[in-house]
Amino acid sequence: MKNRDLVLFSLIIVGTVAAGLVYLNVQDKEYDAAQETNEAPVAADEIPYDPKAATEAELHLKKQEKIRTDFETTINTFLQNIDVQVGTYQRKRNTIRDMVKPENLRQF
Repeated sequence: MKNRDLVLFSLIIVGTVAAGLVYLNVQDKEYDAAQETNEAPVAADEIPYDPKAATEAELHLKKQEKIRTDFETTINTFLQNIDVQVGTYQRKRNTIRDMVKPENLRQF
C-alpha cells in the first residue's frame, strides 16, 4: 500500500513539473511573438505635446498625493490613539474578569 502511494505521489510530482515546463515554453513562445510584432520605440521629439493631457496628468498626480497624505494622516492618528484604546480595553477586561471570580460572587 505504501509503495503504491509513493509511486502515485511521484507520478503526480513529475506530471506537475512537466505541465509547468510546457506552460512556460508556451508563454515564452507567445512573448517572443509579441516582441517580434512590436515596432521600434518612438523618439521623444516625435511624440506630439497635448496640453490637455498634461493638465489631466497633473490633476491625477495631485489627487494621488492627496489620497496618500490623507492615508498617512489616518494611519498616524490611529497609531497615536491605539495605546489609549488598548489601555482602556485592558482595564475593562480586568474589571470583568474580577467580577466573575468566585470570591467576588459571594459578596454583594
